[in-house]
Amino acid sequence: TEVGAPPFLAEERLLVQLSLAEPDEATVRSLRPRVDWAAFTKLAEHNATVPLVAANLDRLGLDHSYDIEPVRKANEARLRVAKELFARFADKRIPVVILKGVLFAETLYKNPAYKKMNDLDILVRREDLDAVYDIYEEMQLFSAAELLGKNPRSQEKYSHHAPPFFSRDLACMIGTHWGLITPLSSYELDYDAIWSRVQDVDFYGHPAKSMSPEDNLHHLCVHLPYYKCGVRELADIYNLVRQ
Repeated sequence: TEVGAPPFLAEERLLVQLSLAEPDEATVRSLRPRVDWAAFTKLAEHNATVPLVAANLDRLGLDHSYDIEPVRKANEARLRVAKELFARFADKRIPVVILKGVLFAETLYKNPAYKKMNDLDILVRREDLDAVYDIYEEMQLFSAAELLGKNPRSQEKYSHHAPPFFSRDLACMIGTHWGLITPLSSYELDYDAIWSRVQDVDFYGHPAKSMSPEDNLHHLCVHLPYYKCGVRELADIYNLVRQ
């Protein structure tokens, strides 16, 4: 810490350590006896990192009382839909990039339940949108826009993403992006360059794509929320850089 600055609390240090994709066991064990666990739990809940904290404690063989079973079950239900979706993308040879949380669950954390996730975000090419929507129809996915009597494709005129699509059991919400930031922004991205750098990834036996590490880092930084930026949001950034 800076000279004159208050030292980090043991609870804060432990929270950061347990938000690493690969925490240092010796550091974690040295901090545990000094931690006020009620304060630590409040801090972990405030930063929405309880699932990752619990997973890392489990990995190190350390006891805890956190119940992350609801997160695991919800994420597994979403993955069941996602696996079928990517199988259909593969059958039609549609290149699809997995974005952020679902990608990092597989590539950074090796844990599909490392955090509570609301949706599956994907990036597709504009020229593939017709085929993508055909697959959504085949799977009987429905759009939030349809509930309001609107055409879900109307957003293509002014946005960088479609309205959310849902599986019938509501287990999976899909964010369909052909861009990464609003076209109304003065800040522009070179999508041809981004697509030229995509990399192959295996998604539970189905071929998929990821952006390059640099593009993933850029995407995370562009989307850091102004008023909600805690350990949960920063963990993906520093774990990506560390990898």
